[in-house]
Amino acid sequence: MSSIDRTANPRNSSIEFLRIISMMMVLILHANFFSLGIPVKSDIISSPIHSLSSTFFESLCIVAVNVFVLISGWFGIRLSVKRIVGFVFQVWFFLLVGAIIYMIINHSFKLPGGGKELILSLLSPNYWFVKAYLILMLLAPIINCFLQYSTKQTILFVIIALFVFQSVWGFIFNTDWYSGGSSPISFVFLYLLAQYFRKYHSSSVKSGLCLIVYFCCSMALTLIIICSTLLQRFSSINFLAYSNPLIILASFCLFLPFTKHDYHNTIINYIATSAFAVYLFHCHYLLMQSYYVSHIQYLHDSLSTSVFLVRCALFLLLVFIASVFIDKLRIAAWNFLCRFYYRLRCLHF
Repeated sequence: MSSIDRTANPRNSSIEFLRIISMMMVLILHANFFSLGIPVKSDIISSPIHSLSSTFFESLCIVAVNVFVLISGWFGIRLSVKRIVGFVFQVWFFLLVGAIIYMIINHSFKLPGGGKELILSLLSPNYWFVKAYLILMLLAPIINCFLQYSTKQTILFVIIALFVFQSVWGFIFNTDWYSGGSSPISFVFLYLLAQYFRKYHSSSVKSGLCLIVYFCCSMALTLIIICSTLLQRFSSINFLAYSNPLIILASFCLFLPFTKHDYHNTIINYIATSAFAVYLFHCHYLLMQSYYVSHIQYLHDSLSTSVFLVRCALFLLLVFIASVFIDKLRIAAWNFLCRFYYRLRCLHF
């Protein structure tokens, strides 16, 4: 996403650093409950400390997706044909690279399901964020016009209405079409929220208070999940929906302190430019279950807790570095294609 919503001005490295943190959180989420499963009642009774700590880490990191969208909302999305094509190119680049890596590992030129499966993989749940974010991009010009020409009261009313709407239908009733906040409607709400706060309240942020609220929300969510699992009256996983008001509050409170600082660091910005690539790479339909999840499960089952945590952290860091490296190749290829296209246009005209 950093390659999509980037403007000509140098980015605030404080927020870019948060982008990197958010993607590391996504890796942790997929290495925690996604790979190892949510603790059940017997797990909590037999291993209370392990269950509590893993649930707390999940609660801390579940804000990652919302924070990513808030960052896009803060900077704003300036839609253009080049940005749309660049976004699609990035997705397809990683689909093809992932398929090549899969074939090399398996010493075979055949893909499961063939080329058709590769094309249809864009519709898989693994890449749900791609589809939701693409719709947000397409809606961005309309949203930006609304923000530019509407009054403060009108914008606030729409934000509150969307919040109530998603809290009721997206969280309490958990309707399928809302997908627990994994939808363009939720992204529009977060985009508006970030833009509104930047425009009207950016100077009133109290960083310390925001971070305290973030940790309190995470602890509260941890206790709710543990208690609901022990009581077995509610589905604990539903409390981890992105549309959960507690998670939205935690996401916003983690996001705001990073907006208070403005500095520029070349290394941070260089890495953050490829942050979205980490998601595209490790969530590849051929790699995620077969290699990412299976390796996490192998480490968990074969090592002690302390050694597992160290080895797991190193593995996640390796995935992050590999993703960034591959994305730099993608950027080089994209820049080459852009130069080639402009040269053809010059020759034509």
